[in-house]
Amino acid sequence: MSHLDLLSAINGTLRSKKQSDVPVQIRFYNMLRGVKVQVVHIDEQGNRDLWCELTYRAQQMITTFQGASYEVRSVLGGAIICAGTVPEPPKLPHVPHWDLMIHPYQFAQPNQIGDVPKSSSTIIIPPNSPRVLVGYSENAGNIILRIQYWERSPESISLAPKHKHVIYSSQQAGTTWSSSSEETLAEAASLSVGAGIGAFSVSASGSVSNSSTTGFSATEESDSETQIETKVENTTQYDIIAFEWRLVDETLVIRNEKYLASYAVAQSPSVIEVIEFAPGKEFIEQLELIFPDSVPMDRSGLLAGEFGQELEKAHSEEKGRR
Repeated sequence: MSHLDLLSAINGTLRSKKQSDVPVQIRFYNMLRGVKVQVVHIDEQGNRDLWCELTYRAQQMITTFQGASYEVRSVLGGAIICAGTVPEPPKLPHVPHWDLMIHPYQFAQPNQIGDVPKSSSTIIIPPNSPRVLVGYSENAGNIILRIQYWERSPESISLAPKHKHVIYSSQQAGTTWSSSSEETLAEAASLSVGAGIGAFSVSASGSVSNSSTTGFSATEESDSETQIETKVENTTQYDIIAFEWRLVDETLVIRNEKYLASYAVAQSPSVIEVIEFAPGKEFIEQLELIFPDSVPMDRSGLLAGEFGQELEKAHSEEKGRR
């Protein structure tokens, strides 16, 4: 297990290597009291299948191969705990297998869960990042989990060339769910509001640096402790999509593997990620993959409606760049 494997699992790029002929045994131990976990195998194509599910102090021996990749997630909260790639068999005498302890020392550090999700030729608008477990504590018989993830804000917008937009946000822009408030959360955890919970606090705080991308300008101004104003300007000749990402801090309180309360707050400032939307060859090919083989490949009459028009426009723009 390595931090690089964990970051690869978070950004969705962790894959098993080509299967070898040498079998390797690895035994998983769950050392997280009150937290049921799932150990999931990730194959060469990124498909996932369940290896085992473990309650506290449970263990499971898995026979696999060198180079097989896996990730461990919490059942409640669905957060990634750790990830790794199976090494070659142990070379020590009388040690026939590896042991892996699922323990807090394997967690990602708070605010260290990788970059914001990126667009690609196949996914123009990326979804929220996976949830990542970054803190664990016990109090008065309750288990308290701290989870972080990147959330795409509804303030994300598209801008035509030479246009400007202002994104307004606040220091605490998160929402509360599960009928919980910060007071309810503190009560469930048997703590006063704002008190520390183990290695972290009920009131999530911190900062994430703004990113900058050539082709647009973003300036951030704060006229109070809570209000933040981000000005985005499209200085390119193409349409752009400006995604606003917030690092969400979520605290879960559970007992007997059931939810008691949860509270989430978005850290500030946000991260602005901008992409140019200029359809090229890859985008055209991706659109064509969606159409059935029975449809004639006449570009101008492929499909009526907006999708066909978008494909025709993309082909015209591609021709103009040749």
